[in-house]
Amino acid sequence: MKTINVIDLDGTLLPYDSFRRLVKSQLKRMNGYLWLLTALRVLRIISGYRYKKLCTRYWEHNRSISFFERYAGKLFEDIDKKVLDIVRLKTDANTTNIILSASPDSYVKRLVLLLDWQGRGSYFEGRRFVHLYADEKIKWLVSHYPRHAFTYHFAISDSPSDDSLRALFHESLLWNGHE
Repeated sequence: MKTINVIDLDGTLLPYDSFRRLVKSQLKRMNGYLWLLTALRVLRIISGYRYKKLCTRYWEHNRSISFFERYAGKLFEDIDKKVLDIVRLKTDANTTNIILSASPDSYVKRLVLLLDWQGRGSYFEGRRFVHLYADEKIKWLVSHYPRHAFTYHFAISDSPSDDSLRALFHESLLWNGHE
């Protein structure tokens, strides 16, 4: 049976939050729409979920594929080598490494190509926004990699929101950046 490892992106494989970094870079470009969304979020007029959904929708409609490819390339350069080494130690020829991230799939899917892994970020399914956070990660994982067909070997994440996900795996690690 094939084995899988699941790796969280933000705060784990990357030493920062890739979504926040992208927002900050876009705010520097004086994007009025993103400034408005950010103000609404800071004032707590919109939820974090809605904020991510609206930003993701905006980028998907207003940025080119090359924009996401360049951003994924920057993320690839910033990967935490310690985490990558841990994952490599847990990987053999029978293992598929999968990134699951709450960050937008627009660049997550390009990053997994650079790593030669599999993965998914938050995405739109028609008009519905699937925020791959906490239990949504589990739903996605078991529907795409069912337990009867895969051995859940290793999971690593920095967030307690992934405790239930990590509990599904034979081995797991709550990453604190200092392991």
